[in-house]
Amino acid sequence: MKFILYRHKKYLFLPFLFLCFAFAPSVDDVDESDLSYFDYETYYSSEELILIHEEDDFLRWRGKLYGKDPTKNEEMEVPFFFFENRNTHNGPRPLIVLMPPIEGLDILSKDTANYLARRGFHVIVAMVNDHIGNLERPISDIDGFLIRTTVSVRMLLDFAHERKDIIDTNSIGAYGVSLGGIRASLAYGVDDRIKAAWTAVAGGGIAKILTESSQSIVREYREERIYLEFLYDDEDFYREIKRLNKIDPLTYAHRRSRDDIYMITAQYDRAVPTATQNKLWREFDSPERSRIYGNHFVGIIAYRLFLGRIVRFFHDRLDVRHTTLGFDEKQLGIYHLDAYAAEEAFLKQYKEENPLPKKYQILDTIRIEFE
Repeated sequence: MKFILYRHKKYLFLPFLFLCFAFAPSVDDVDESDLSYFDYETYYSSEELILIHEEDDFLRWRGKLYGKDPTKNEEMEVPFFFFENRNTHNGPRPLIVLMPPIEGLDILSKDTANYLARRGFHVIVAMVNDHIGNLERPISDIDGFLIRTTVSVRMLLDFAHERKDIIDTNSIGAYGVSLGGIRASLAYGVDDRIKAAWTAVAGGGIAKILTESSQSIVREYREERIYLEFLYDDEDFYREIKRLNKIDPLTYAHRRSRDDIYMITAQYDRAVPTATQNKLWREFDSPERSRIYGNHFVGIIAYRLFLGRIVRFFHDRLDVRHTTLGFDEKQLGIYHLDAYAAEEAFLKQYKEENPLPKKYQILDTIRIEFE
């Protein structure tokens, strides 16, 4: 009797097993379902561009788009700056969408945008009208913030596609540092119109980043939400984000080629913990990267060592023609800047022409490892 019952159970189990496999979602189905979070209607109006700066190589405009917030039934503003390269006599120019760090349009972002604009690229600086450190933001709206910032980039890509007379819409790249790098990673993973991305000190695993970050804005937000949402401690905060959070650069990294992203990671980072940077790097299938032997601040300001490499990367990945490359960086292993003689003269001249505040001028002791 026991044997017969066992046989019946076994054969009853087989149809159940078949149904599990037959109706299990494929990888593609899951991917498309994830992308639906970023469905949006393109912007419906824009302010007239205001010219705020003019140079021989480029014009700097300020603008704003207005569209529908995909997470709320209300209007969403998308402020931006447009660095328009003036050398379009050879045809439309490539575009880099630059996403600033948590502090907004800082001097380092302006410096990078200026440099790229002088080297033949258009640059759109994608600002946010919504701050991750907003103390009134409930944990349940962290996904909303990530969706809105990504959709704002998608609206700016629409803006670019309406200017094909000057913008080569087949040659669009994304650049971001810190929070800007997280935004760039997410936008690159979601929108295939972005052909290549360069990120620095960006991580994946939003819950871990927000829970462990030593960055003052994030730390204040964490403490405020623990108090207001009646949580016990950081661990409780982490569990609550994990319970509610679905949007993460890690989820979408597999969609894109490892050959079209370059990453800079910092080995001693506590603002965007190094472990989260390494995890995002692995999710992108271990693309080419440089490891900075320093903290988050050093990882941010080290961009000046990579200006030529940034231009070369986008030049190659976006198949750019008629672009002023600037200097080439050597493919070296571990080195110190004081031994980096090939670019020393250029860097000295560039620093003299484009001085940074004194607190940023510590680049002579940075150790970097290329992989």
